[in-house]
Amino acid sequence: ARNVPRLIRLVRRAWALRHDREALLDGLDRAGLRIVPGAGRYENRSPRVGGLVNDAWAGHLTRSLEGLEHLAAGSGREARDATLALADWDITHHEPGRAVERLVAMRRLPRDGRTLRAEAERLVGPPPTEPFADLNRRLDRAGLSTLQSANGTFTSLHAMSPEPVDGPLVTVIVPAFNAADTIANTLTSLVAQSWRNLEIIVVDDASTDQTATVVESIHDQRITFLRQPINLGAYAARNRGLAAASGDYVTVNDADDWAHPAKIATQVQHLVATTHSVATASSLVRITHDLRVVRRGLPHGHFVGRNYASLMMHTERLRSLGGWDHVRVGADSELEARLTHLYGPRVITRLHEDAPLTLALSDASSLTGSSSTGLASSRVSTGARRLYTLASTHWHQSLSLDQPQLQRTSDFEPFPVPNLIRQPTSSTEPLDVIIWSDLALPGGTTASNLAEVAANEQAGWRTGLVHNRNPKYRDIGVNPKFFDACSDHTRLLSAGEEVSCDVLVIKYPPSASRIPDVVPNISVRHEIVMIANQTPRTGYSGAGEHVYDIAAVDGEVARTWGRAPLWCPIGPAIRNVFETHHATDIAGVRWADSDWFEIIDVATWTRRERPNNGTTFRVGRHGRDSMWKWPNDPTVIAAAYPSESPYVIDILGGADEAKAVLGRLPTNWHIRPFDSISPIEYLAQLDVFVHVAHPDMEEAFGRTILEAMATGVPVITEPRFAAPFADAVITCSPTEVAEQLERLRNDPTLYSDMVQRGLQLAESRYGFSAHHERVARLAQ
Repeated sequence: ARNVPRLIRLVRRAWALRHDREALLDGLDRAGLRIVPGAGRYENRSPRVGGLVNDAWAGHLTRSLEGLEHLAAGSGREARDATLALADWDITHHEPGRAVERLVAMRRLPRDGRTLRAEAERLVGPPPTEPFADLNRRLDRAGLSTLQSANGTFTSLHAMSPEPVDGPLVTVIVPAFNAADTIANTLTSLVAQSWRNLEIIVVDDASTDQTATVVESIHDQRITFLRQPINLGAYAARNRGLAAASGDYVTVNDADDWAHPAKIATQVQHLVATTHSVATASSLVRITHDLRVVRRGLPHGHFVGRNYASLMMHTERLRSLGGWDHVRVGADSELEARLTHLYGPRVITRLHEDAPLTLALSDASSLTGSSSTGLASSRVSTGARRLYTLASTHWHQSLSLDQPQLQRTSDFEPFPVPNLIRQPTSSTEPLDVIIWSDLALPGGTTASNLAEVAANEQAGWRTGLVHNRNPKYRDIGVNPKFFDACSDHTRLLSAGEEVSCDVLVIKYPPSASRIPDVVPNISVRHEIVMIANQTPRTGYSGAGEHVYDIAAVDGEVARTWGRAPLWCPIGPAIRNVFETHHATDIAGVRWADSDWFEIIDVATWTRRERPNNGTTFRVGRHGRDSMWKWPNDPTVIAAAYPSESPYVIDILGGADEAKAVLGRLPTNWHIRPFDSISPIEYLAQLDVFVHVAHPDMEEAFGRTILEAMATGVPVITEPRFAAPFADAVITCSPTEVAEQLERLRNDPTLYSDMVQRGLQLAESRYGFSAHHERVARLAQ
């Protein structure tokens, strides 16, 4: 024991230096001293295993599990860790027998492997003689009475009730749907609570079984029975109970959950005794009918977890928040997140975190247990719970204590909800267009996607949006702009949903370089188009980086939908790159004769009048702060964006890369962070827009140029960007920019002429009507 601190220091040092990592980990295993933070999990020991596990949870099942099987067939630590990962996956996905076979076949199990094997054997063996051994140890440590079962089944659970406690009235809402087999057990546990001053409101959500009869057979004057005329879901039932509640405090107990007799007293006493807690919550475990503890649909033995339904608070406070969202799953966690956003991260006190006060009956057929709407869907890019959480989190940013209430008025207000969470069933829904893209991107691709959404809406078309990230990027979710774009005609599609469309538009090829197994099930009636708005490399005459492989992306689409896409470049510049540098590759794909130009709603962008900037001449530049977006020569940057009076260089998107090239930023540069102001508002303040980029950058189109033209701002750019915009822009070398700026500043006629040329070209070639025509042709 005296040497343990020294051992910890030595181990941490060895880990940090990565000296003989295998020997170190093996030694820790044998000594039973796996104490290095993060080292005890197979995915941290073996990075390849960890990557495959993360991909599997993200929906890439086939390749990831095959990859783990391949590694497990090898030898050494990586093979052992891959076997543990597969066994962990098997247990979580209700195949413990398979996990036992894997683990028994291993010659030497590390410590975490022995734990996995014991868990798997408990799930496949005979019913445990002491089913609550671990849970009762946890309860005993917390000073709570232990669990018993009269006949070894879930419905005969009981525990010794503590001394009765009295105090403020607590309302317990019990939403129930076809719960005849479990609700007697639930209500028995509630009427046995040590907290005696209870109001128990059972809200029957239009059950078709004997739920009502069972409830009426339990004679306790504290029970009130309400019945919904039609099935609206558990959260609608809770809101009905909340409206009828007369208690000072309110909480929920689901109709298939057994509550420990100290549960209500534990939570309400803490609320009464403290001032810093707005709400309390407790923990639960999921358990089978024959009393086997099972996982909560997540990896790494997550047995005891937060019981979101247990949230208890003042009844009037919950009413002021608007209660629960009118959805079918996920509203518990949304309510907690809303509460935390409004009142701070410590306002919810979770009591007895390791000692579950609720035992919930595990049901793989429930919405919570479903692969499409269950907890696992929070890990998938297009998972229903993940999309719901991202959308609600975005909405929370607009809330304040003065206006905290949730009032759902539609599927997209106050924030959009995936169909699988909102609707009782998923049915094939005909859409006109589905846009598949990396919806997390911050710049031009997102602006382009949103423009097409707006054009589709103008045409009255129904649009679906599917997010699939570029695998080279970290998964950060969906750009909130897409939540704001949702409407009666536009919605985000979630994994497991069945939909069809006339045209599938894949915008941004890297988003189709790895298509997960777990995605929306899309049936395409007419055409799949691959919009080449990104070159396969970032540059071709310098240190360009590989972005994607044309043949691989084409094959991935063909594998998923049974046919290859039609590749459409978004302009002459990118067409030239493909035909010059990738001629062999495009010979093997369907290569379109016409370009898929970017589009813009000119009427929305055009400013009413040119701003009066006084004696200054405001020169703009808009784009992500990437090395490829800036020239790599300081003299070029200085020439294109002059530092002399009367010019003010107004940059939206940051200029750290320019500073790295220049050494310091000129004093006349005004820097705005990316997205700190809308592009429409920003461009309206400019006199001129100047676009000059890295010499090796093969820019696909130049959307910021189009946006400036549509605003009515004259554009100066390099000759390589002339093809899409002809004489609607002024093209020159960077060294000639200052001369062109002087011409525009001193010649009102030239200025007006360039404004009109830009507006006319933006409308005629890039207006919404051009988009309507091309989609209509594809849908024939």
